[in-house]
Amino acid sequence: QNFSSIPVSVPSRGWSVWAFRMLGLVVSIALLVYLLWQIDVQQFLSMIRGLSVASLLAAFLVYMLLNLFRAMRFTVLLGGENVSTQTLYPIALYHNFLTRTLPFKTGELSYIMMVKHYLRKPVLEGVGTLVSARLFDLLLVTTGCTVGLLTVAVPASQHLLITLFVPCLVVSAIGLYFAAPILRRGLALEIGR
Repeated sequence: QNFSSIPVSVPSRGWSVWAFRMLGLVVSIALLVYLLWQIDVQQFLSMIRGLSVASLLAAFLVYMLLNLFRAMRFTVLLGGENVSTQTLYPIALYHNFLTRTLPFKTGELSYIMMVKHYLRKPVLEGVGTLVSARLFDLLLVTTGCTVGLLTVAVPASQHLLITLFVPCLVVSAIGLYFAAPILRRGLALEIGR
């Protein structure tokens, strides 16, 4: 018998997408209600009344600038040839929001998925740039901690360690900055095995 002419009913993909979105909406609303239920309304209102508009605007400006610099960093790490900071800015904002709100840093995966979906970059490139960015963050945090410890532990007359350490920091940061394409390719090769 010829089975190729028999019509086969395939379940609609639209139903599963709709159901998944509705489930996500229900979970989001449940989490929002739970979090709002935990707030002491009187304490929250008194805290809001104590804030000045200028401090709120300054905090908002710093937050937006921080995300702009993150978008610029991701632009450089992605190669920058056909990716603009303007395109990556909303991705950086959403990525930062999800990283801060989702548990266990699972929001980090959003960057990889958004780079794949909106920029049409391979998953390995998203993983590579994210790992490169985190390595750069680790270098900066380690450097800051080391400089802080050296300034506290070393007497004022022995700042030779700091004088030697700062150029090493600058060389390391510049090296990691320019090594991003190499890190991306190396990580892609390693994951691809």
